[in-house]
Amino acid sequence: MPRIRSHTICEVFRVKQNSKLLESTSRIARKHIFGVHRTTSSISLTEDTKNFQTESAPSTPLLKKNVLLREDNGKKVMLSKSRKSKHTDGGKVINGCKDSTLLDLSSMGLNSLSPEIGVLTNVTELYAYENKLTSLPPQIGNLKQLEKLWLQENWIAFLTPELSACNSLTHLDLRHNKLEGPLPQVVTELKGLKQLLLTYNKLTDISGVGNLKKLETLVVKSNNLQGPIPTELSNLIELRTLDLSKNRLTEIPSTISYCTKLGRLLVDYNQITEIPQSIEQLKHLQILGIK
Repeated sequence: MPRIRSHTICEVFRVKQNSKLLESTSRIARKHIFGVHRTTSSISLTEDTKNFQTESAPSTPLLKKNVLLREDNGKKVMLSKSRKSKHTDGGKVINGCKDSTLLDLSSMGLNSLSPEIGVLTNVTELYAYENKLTSLPPQIGNLKQLEKLWLQENWIAFLTPELSACNSLTHLDLRHNKLEGPLPQVVTELKGLKQLLLTYNKLTDISGVGNLKKLETLVVKSNNLQGPIPTELSNLIELRTLDLSKNRLTEIPSTISYCTKLGRLLVDYNQITEIPQSIEQLKHLQILGIK
């Protein structure tokens, strides 16, 4: 039986990052965290829709305290996340990972992110979920290569304007935070976003989201949205999944038919009493949740 060594996340990622190791790490260490919404009035899934959900679902690495990986030479390496528990802003971990393309600061009990985060100009994926973060440092704007940012299950109530400089960002997860009122303007400036997850906040308005014309997945479930669904959502011609369930919305605009690629439309547990006839024009629609 091969010997098992214990390493921190950064000790592994300080090793030369060849493509085979990264591919192995990504494949073994991740699992899907995006739950499929089901209602009694939903249309049943076809096989194509199931495949789409698997491809579009976000994944989060290293959810457990210890994850077993295998290096190219066959040796097994144990990643221990318990070693990270003494940090308050992740500064020590960040300083040890300056050449990494992936940084995992999840479940560390962080109260803030160190300004040192700005030196990680090679990072493409940043996992900082399940902490106690209330905001991000302005230096986050230095991460020009950042594509995926996972911030779910924090206490974030404010997003620094410098985040808009992360123009490579395609995936932003802000579920289970403390955002209130209108959708922060900085989010509407992230024109490259393909996936935006905002479940369990207290947003009252998502005006400006129509600027994000590359969006494929928009989830604003369990917020405080009221009134008609904004007509500007008709600008989102790449949209595949729209989940606005569990709000206080009153009307679906007829222009929803402009979202011609829409496969999942979930608006159940709102105050919607009518479905516009134009929905019949959505040829790819597989799931319509309304209750």
